[in-house]
Amino acid sequence: MPRIVAFTNAFSMPKLRMRLSPQQEINPSPFPLNVSQVQVPNGKYVKTGANVWSEYDASGKPTYKFRETNRDAWSVYLNDPSRNVQLQLDLHRKWVSYGEDGGPKRDLYRITSAKG
Repeated sequence: MPRIVAFTNAFSMPKLRMRLSPQQEINPSPFPLNVSQVQVPNGKYVKTGANVWSEYDASGKPTYKFRETNRDAWSVYLNDPSRNVQLQLDLHRKWVSYGEDGGPKRDLYRITSAKG
């Protein structure tokens, strides 16, 4: 059954009403500030310690380790200094983005789920 959601902004504009189906409802959890696991089609990224993340393949075998460098309202940022690879776990867009040598990132994997 569709649910009506009302949005308003800080300038007291009229509320925007949208009808959302259960498949479209916004699930704000987990926020990037507390996420500890991100699932992708061929594996997952798991926070395994203080500022340490591990990448696991589909069989559960660990493949790479990353250092968490930052978090913001949308994403967790990871770096693998041994390969000079940077990842962005973008929970807003639901993509893992990949970059090298501090250069631009490109979408690599679609995020299928996340846990806090």
